[in-house]
Amino acid sequence: MRTIRQRFFVVRELRLSILMMILLSFTAAVGFMYLIKIFGGTIKQHTVVAYLIVMLGYAMVVVLLTLFFAHRFVGPFERLRLELSVVHAGDYKRRLGIRKHDDVYVRSFVEDVNKLIERLASTVNSSDQTLKDIDGKLDKMILSMADGDESVQKYRK
Repeated sequence: MRTIRQRFFVVRELRLSILMMILLSFTAAVGFMYLIKIFGGTIKQHTVVAYLIVMLGYAMVVVLLTLFFAHRFVGPFERLRLELSVVHAGDYKRRLGIRKHDDVYVRSFVEDVNKLIERLASTVNSSDQTLKDIDGKLDKMILSMADGDESVQKYRK
């Protein structure tokens, strides 16, 4: 069995989102270090307290950034799962929606899924039409057989 290597972070939008989160957390760390430098003269005797303040502030920033990006990236998937269940039930006119502030990667994923639903809908409509045509022709044959049409007598055997 051949193993297929997955390529993570290949998609540009996902890389940009992760890069943004890293840059913002790095900027927050630099900002807190700068605050310690400014207030270092007044709290020199309390360096442990200053260190704890910086680490707690940095931890809060990282948690807030993580929540923000998780909301934009992971948040839409429960709603999308529910919408897909409606499509799965047979409503092929339904398309997945995306919120204005959702991640760009999620947006491109939803666009691809909507294209897939569109192709599925056209395939289902085409096969439904073919089945209707076949049913119509079979109905005509059955009616002809019931009427005793001589050209259909060969199908009775």
